[in-house]
Amino acid sequence: MPSSKLIQLTRNQNYKNHIFQNTTNTLSTFSMFYYLYFVAKTIKIAELQKKLEFVNFASEFFLIWFYPIGIWFIQPKINKIIEE
Repeated sequence: MPSSKLIQLTRNQNYKNHIFQNTTNTLSTFSMFYYLYFVAKTIKIAELQKKLEFVNFASEFFLIWFYPIGIWFIQPKINKIIEE
């Protein structure tokens, strides 16, 4: 096999890997933000017992996103919900 063909195959394989990595990275990022959205919304709905928009639970969203700090504020809310 001539070296130019080998180089072409290698470039084509790198292109396919690049597309795969971008697709999986995009899917992973979307999934991460969706689970943050879902958990924050679920906590706030359990707390207030009504339907909400994102503005109403944005603080929980960011607290869950920054987990080491946010857990100090979220855990007491979860404990209160469980007690009720």
